[in-house]
Amino acid sequence: MTAPRLLVIMGSGETAPTMVTPHRDIVARFGAAPPKAVLLDTPYGFQENAAEVSQRAVEYFAQRVQLAIEVAGFPGPLAADPRERSDQPTPATLARLRAADLVFSGPGSPTYALSTWQGSSVPGAISDKLAHGGVAIFASAAAVTVGRFSLPVYEIYKVGKPIHWLDGLDLLSPLGFGANCVVVPHFDNAEGGTHDTRFCYMGERRLYSGDTLVLYTDGVTESFNDAGEEFGEDRLIEAVERGKDLSSQELAASLIEEVQQHSPNGQHDDITLIVAKCR
Repeated sequence: MTAPRLLVIMGSGETAPTMVTPHRDIVARFGAAPPKAVLLDTPYGFQENAAEVSQRAVEYFAQRVQLAIEVAGFPGPLAADPRERSDQPTPATLARLRAADLVFSGPGSPTYALSTWQGSSVPGAISDKLAHGGVAIFASAAAVTVGRFSLPVYEIYKVGKPIHWLDGLDLLSPLGFGANCVVVPHFDNAEGGTHDTRFCYMGERRLYSGDTLVLYTDGVTESFNDAGEEFGEDRLIEAVERGKDLSSQELAASLIEEVQQHSPNGQHDDITLIVAKCR
């Protein structure tokens, strides 16, 4: 049976229980014989817990997807183990990638993955697979790298650098997606609660003058009333909306008062709340 030609792009949660079915569906396309699978570990290769991340992924595919997957072994130049540091894959790693029917790569840093892969033989190996038969599953951080350009998520969202693009791997143009196609996953991310973290945590825009930023601990949202109901994010958002014209100090005091009114018999956890107004 001819191997399918698939580039599968996933957002976050790529090894969550809810993603078992998509992974199994992909494997089923190979027919009765399971594909030879490789985990490309570069995106998180710089992390101190890289070996644990790899092991969790291997166990996930073995136990939930019923697929044996081998770690490629290309953590890059900042690998925790000095013996594994290299800006090029070893011949054994490259042989694994080229021989694999399915390559999976996921969490970590898009910027680190790009800086390691560019100038190496990895993009060529993936492109050959997509051209001649094989599956590449790029999820989370790895998904950000596949377009003509790539968004340096953490540098912008957490470090504070201006919004800008990096050159991506451009795996999409040969597949007919256009010359400047990019991938920005997490389009419906809601982890920000009261601020917009969609589109790879960038949101539709950055904070502007007049916007309100509310940071809080779970002692706020997980405050219960006598009926066992949480104060919750919806009540918090409504309270912020009602007090949007208050000063930062007044809004913080108002929010704490509403939480205390919701839980008149006292708190089971501490309340930490920071309110900031953008000028």
